[in-house]
Amino acid sequence: MSRNCIGRSVVSVMILMLAITGAVRAQGALENLIDPGRLPYLKQSTFRQIAQIASNDTTGGNADRLVMAPGTSAILADIGGPGVITRIWITISSRDPHYLRRILLRMYWDDEETPSVEVPVGDFFGTGFDKVHYVSYYLGISSGGFYSYWPMPFRERARIEVVNETGQQVDAFYYQIDYQEMHQPLEDDVAYFHAQWRREPKTDPDRNYTILEAEGEGHLVGVNLNMQGYNGELWFLEGDEMVWVDGAEEPCMYGTGTEDYFTSGWYFNEGIYAGPFHGLIIKDEERARIAAYRYHLGDAIPFTRSLRFTIRSLRFTIEHGHANTEVGDYASTAYWYQMEPHAPFPEMPAGNARIPLRVLVPDGAIEAESLMVKEYTGRWIYLSRTCSAMASTGVGGSRYGWNCRRLDRSAGHCRSRRSTATRSRSISRRDPIAGGSGSG
Repeated sequence: MSRNCIGRSVVSVMILMLAITGAVRAQGALENLIDPGRLPYLKQSTFRQIAQIASNDTTGGNADRLVMAPGTSAILADIGGPGVITRIWITISSRDPHYLRRILLRMYWDDEETPSVEVPVGDFFGTGFDKVHYVSYYLGISSGGFYSYWPMPFRERARIEVVNETGQQVDAFYYQIDYQEMHQPLEDDVAYFHAQWRREPKTDPDRNYTILEAEGEGHLVGVNLNMQGYNGELWFLEGDEMVWVDGAEEPCMYGTGTEDYFTSGWYFNEGIYAGPFHGLIIKDEERARIAAYRYHLGDAIPFTRSLRFTIRSLRFTIEHGHANTEVGDYASTAYWYQMEPHAPFPEMPAGNARIPLRVLVPDGAIEAESLMVKEYTGRWIYLSRTCSAMASTGVGGSRYGWNCRRLDRSAGHCRSRRSTATRSRSISRRDPIAGGSGSG
């Protein structure tokens, strides 16, 4: 072999070694930052600097906040890469009682035109029902503030914005965004953070509720689910999660009950709690509301083509009641990492269409406006549509026990006699005293 060939070979090997060393350093840098087990290791050698973007008053005053007019958006951060966002904190003052759902959070990586994160602000941090104090490892609402410690790496650019769809001024939006600038480019297999919100105000009895459908290459790392039953009960917790990965015909995960998926049991019978990786934020039996979360860390769900969590490359779904027999208002946020591009997100409903249900109409109930007066005798109004006619349609008297022939004019509402026998269900699997063998 000639000296020239040997020289070129040596140079090629040196270039390859430098490339490998750079990649290892980049990987080590990211791990060195986000791995709690590496807290003693020095950080300065792998990152250019730590930085923070905040709503501080640059005039030196104390107005450290954004004031957002109705219908406006604001860019919270526009950062050049490579880097990684390590912490997001916000707190909000709004006169809108539903601002948790009407303020929208979006995040874009590099120069993508559609967001990788699009979630109402309350749901992103855990729940869109109410602002409730809870603390978990990655997300929480801690004594007035909302926080996220999800690591969010980016190669060229990171842009975060909020949109005010409350219909009124947001009086104060405070925020801090911490990030690290990196010396080395990110490794090729470092994926981007994603979060997607979905909602069905009234679930479909013919299909599962879909939490996520993703396409590409990535892994699911978390879910929060806000559920409200239409009939004032928690029977919807009988629903099982089902997950399909990479086009499989059968689910790779098939659960035993909704609270079981969230690593609890017996309809969350011991109340709310906040664990580092799973918890119950809200259990409101009066309004039949549940808000729970689970992070998939050691059990992340990888997909190379698709995920269906009941979900497409990944598809993730969950029943609402056993075999979807229960009607509910379901809203979910899925958190995952994947390589770009990502599949299109469902269209985000307008702000007013995102707020929690304020009036629950039992499934199958008939609107009073659809009834006609047949006879008025002074106290009672007899309606032309009878209970038997309603029962023949599968709603009304036989199902809910409505005394629907009579409208008590003095009371101003339809009188009902909800029978305890109308919802006969087996309790053997839910009540350990009754001899059940499982909680799902």
